[in-house]
Amino acid sequence: MPIDLEKLKGWYLNDHITVENAAILLADGDPDEVDSEVTRFGDVQEYKRTTGHPGYTAMFEAITNAIRTGNLKAILAFRTSTAEDDLFLHERPCWLLCSDDVRRLREVLPDDALSRKLLRHGNNIRVEIDPDWARSLVSLKDIREWLSAKGRTTGFPFAQERPWKPSTDIETMLDPEHPHFSPELSMAIAAWRGLREHDRENQATKNAIRKWIKAHPEEWKSEDELSESAVDRIATIVNWRKAGGAPKSG
Repeated sequence: MPIDLEKLKGWYLNDHITVENAAILLADGDPDEVDSEVTRFGDVQEYKRTTGHPGYTAMFEAITNAIRTGNLKAILAFRTSTAEDDLFLHERPCWLLCSDDVRRLREVLPDDALSRKLLRHGNNIRVEIDPDWARSLVSLKDIREWLSAKGRTTGFPFAQERPWKPSTDIETMLDPEHPHFSPELSMAIAAWRGLREHDRENQATKNAIRKWIKAHPEEWKSEDELSESAVDRIATIVNWRKAGGAPKSG
């Protein structure tokens, strides 16, 4: 069932969340939900629900594919083990680090408990090739920008206290079948939505808006060609820095 609004507030306190939790939240699920399973010994074990959330699989694949192709930044974590460990799933593809590899790692890794545990045996360390998505991190800011580029600007992680719902009037304005439909107004709303999460402090705002409009021709809902004069009018409407030009520094 969808996560309740009070629980959703807490997720906005995070700068980064795990890839697994991001997929659950984008599928309107609750990362705290679990599934139970009875073992052959009659014990009940609980597992974190992932694929049990409707839409999770599609969201998880979209996020991980975006990370693999470089379209979404992530801080990746990997499963590791040594030859003496029995916990590592050896059937999964992995890198095998020899003693020379480990020596070089000792020279660059910080001297903390995690690194010492990894390198304690000094040889035959296995690193699973596929990232551990339950520990790898993505930032909410990067997720918002990635989703905006895909045309999604509602729900998590855009809402701050409750899922944002556009007003009926705005949705009517975006309906090409409405007798009062204005392609320029529709494009202006799309550009504002697309840019509202972007950091534009080092760019002239109006130019950034023009670039966004030209990069998203699919948002132009008219059979007529999008002219330069129309682009300029739309950019003027959307422009929130009316003073013009790039912000001055110093």
